[in-house]
Amino acid sequence: MKRMVVLSVVCMMLAAATVGLAGCPVTAGGWPVLEIGREYLFRSSADNVLRATVVSQAGQWVTATDYTGSPSLVNLENVFDIRD
Repeated sequence: MKRMVVLSVVCMMLAAATVGLAGCPVTAGGWPVLEIGREYLFRSSADNVLRATVVSQAGQWVTATDYTGSPSLVNLENVFDIRD
């Protein structure tokens, strides 16, 4: 039993280290924390893609501007892929 607990902890630590080294955004409350001022590609479906710069974030809600400066409100609950 003790070995299983130790092995589980080691596996979780390795998984966390892998995600950290892979450059995945840190999560807060289950939502990725995006860097303010950085440009991301938000994909919510195959034909719905938005490349925008993050202005602010409150949990799952992200305010961003596209290349024309138009503001957008992005609900991360609808986004399945975020790339920078």
